[in-house]
Amino acid sequence: MDESLWLRLTLDTVGKIDWPHDRQGRTAFPEGFEALAVKRGAPLHPPARDVRCIVSVGMLTEGWDCNTVTHIVGLRPFMSQLLCEQVVGRGLRRRTYDVGDDGLMTEEVAKVFGVPFRVVPFKANAAAPAPPVARRHHVQALPGPAALEIRYPPEVEMKASLPNNAGRHSLSGPGRLERVDLNPYRAGRRMQSLVFQLAAALTKSYVESGQCEAPAHALFPQIAAIVQRYVDDKVVPVKPAEKVDAFLSPYYGWAIERLTAPGLHG
Repeated sequence: MDESLWLRLTLDTVGKIDWPHDRQGRTAFPEGFEALAVKRGAPLHPPARDVRCIVSVGMLTEGWDCNTVTHIVGLRPFMSQLLCEQVVGRGLRRRTYDVGDDGLMTEEVAKVFGVPFRVVPFKANAAAPAPPVARRHHVQALPGPAALEIRYPPEVEMKASLPNNAGRHSLSGPGRLERVDLNPYRAGRRMQSLVFQLAAALTKSYVESGQCEAPAHALFPQIAAIVQRYVDDKVVPVKPAEKVDAFLSPYYGWAIERLTAPGLHG
C-alpha cells in the first residue's frame, strides 16, 4: 500500500517544484504524504521534483497533469490515430498564459519524435525570442477539502427551471420530473453494430499506417473477431453500467489502445 501511494505521488508531481501553501503560508501536503516521507526517510519536497525523463508503456495517454513536457519520443508502433493524439496531448499543457504585446500568448513548443501525428501540422518559429523567466503562481486544490469532492452520478433527475413557493428550485416544485441517463443510448444500439464500427475504425487505422500488407476486405473480418472476443472476455461492466457503455468516451479510446498494443494477439 505504501509503495503504491508513493508511486502515485511520484507520478503526480513530475514537473512540480514545490507543494502549494495555504493562506497562512503553511505547506499543504497531500493526505498521507508527510508521514510516508518520514517513514521512508525521504525529503518533504515533491517526490518527482527532479525527474527529467519518463518511460511509459501503454500509460500517460490522457489525464496526466504535467505542464513541463518538452519532448515526446514514440518508441513503439502506433496503430491508432486517436492514440497518437492522446500521446501528443501530453505536451500541450501550457506553463504560462501570459499575453504578449501583440495580444497573443507567448509561444510554447514541445518537440515530438516518432509519433505519426497528422491532425495539426505545426513547426516552431525558429526566430521567436526566448520567453522571459518569470515567477509562477500555481493554483492547486488543497487536500483538506477532499471530502467535499463532487462526483457525478450515472443518472440524474431534472425538471423544468420553475421555482417553488419559497422561490427555490426543487424536485418537489412544479414541472414534470425528467430522468437523464444512458438508457436511450443503450436502447438504440446493437452490440454487433458497435463491434463492427470499432473494427472498421481499427482496420482503417492499420491500412493507413503503411505497415499493413493485407487489403482492408481481408483484414476487417480478423479484426472484427478480435474486437468481439475483447468485448466478450475483457469488458466487465459494473452496475448500473452495461457493455455498450464501453463504446463511449473515455472507454472507447482505452479499448483502441488495448487492442493496438503490441503482443496482445499472439
